[in-house]
Amino acid sequence: MGAFEDISDQIDESSPPVVLVLESRDADVENHRAASDFLYQSDLTERPELVAQQLQTVIAAQEERQPQFTIDGPDDTADDSTYLARLFEEAPDSILVHDETGKILNANGTAVEKLGYPRDALTSMHVSDIQAGTAPDEFLSRLRSLSADEMIIIEGEHRHADGTTHPVETWVNRVEAGSQQRFVAIARDDTERREYEERLETQRDNLETLNQVVRHDIRNDLQLVDLYADLLEDHIDDDEGCSHLEKLQEGVENAVDLTTTARELAEVMLSTTVDHQQVRLDGVLLPQLEKIRESYPDAVVTLDGGVPSVDVIGNDMLDSVFRNLLKNAIQHNDKAVPAVAVSGRVSDDTATVRIADNGPGVPDCRKSEIFGRGESGLDSDGTGIGLYLVQSLVEGVDGDVWVEDADRNIETDDSSHEVGGAAFVVELPLA
Repeated sequence: MGAFEDISDQIDESSPPVVLVLESRDADVENHRAASDFLYQSDLTERPELVAQQLQTVIAAQEERQPQFTIDGPDDTADDSTYLARLFEEAPDSILVHDETGKILNANGTAVEKLGYPRDALTSMHVSDIQAGTAPDEFLSRLRSLSADEMIIIEGEHRHADGTTHPVETWVNRVEAGSQQRFVAIARDDTERREYEERLETQRDNLETLNQVVRHDIRNDLQLVDLYADLLEDHIDDDEGCSHLEKLQEGVENAVDLTTTARELAEVMLSTTVDHQQVRLDGVLLPQLEKIRESYPDAVVTLDGGVPSVDVIGNDMLDSVFRNLLKNAIQHNDKAVPAVAVSGRVSDDTATVRIADNGPGVPDCRKSEIFGRGESGLDSDGTGIGLYLVQSLVEGVDGDVWVEDADRNIETDDSSHEVGGAAFVVELPLA
């Protein structure tokens, strides 16, 4: 108690916690409010777990009372200096501090571990000793032109003590330390990112090769099959043979359509940027309606109310969107006479095209997933990449596409076709 009384007037909020151990529970503690807490001698031996928990509580409460460290401005207190030193030493990236000549003055533990040099050896080296892939003169010239509020990013390599290297991306800041200039270089190991980019580049090359095969070799062979199938028509005179030939021609036509879609999808996947253009909506949609009527003369394709003559955001592949949706409405139709109704409308900032059919429709449970890559229509032999391409192209120009239930009959001049099918809706932003 005497020792405590000697220091009690020096205890304040910044002092370490002080815990008094009292001999008796009857001891007077009113005069010892400077203490953080009290323990009793009997508890040390009889209830050590309780004592340990009480001490942890005292320490936690003391830490909460301590002012929180910030890096908004300089602070020369010993605690903050220790905290800064730990941040520097234990940072996950390599940190080097050097002067304007490039002489390394300090390095953190991560840099020592990554580079494999002892710390005293590293701090006697020049940045050019470890910086590979960058000309030293050019590097120092860039540093000298750097102002205090600027940062430069350098991609290169760090050379290890054993001669090996690893790629790094380095951020360099200029810091004024009194009358001296210091440069803080934070280097992040870039190995994983560069390996990932190399894998992507390899995949792009492979996809480009596949695209060329689809565009030329497979398509040419299919056109040759189609040509000879047409020549066979004059040599087959029985019904069964004609039926087989018709199936063959349909299969070839579907395969040609598939190569077209696959080629366009590959081009979308190979593109590194999305090209946003101003496109006339009726100038894209109306030609596709004429083509679909020519390709499927037995189907009924109507235009309900016309196509809005407005400019929308799109690109030169927007025609693929409507071609795939129109073909999808007919090819996946289970009616004797497939019927399709196309309508459009304009709101404040979007144009909407609706393609409804009298086919089997899309169940509610599949409406959100039908555009997924590899999905195909009900009882369909299709691959589903057509709808995946549609979604990729529409979303690429900040539009939207979805499927809902067709809500009214499809009327023609001489007949009415009951709905029950699907309605694909394409929404495009106005240009």
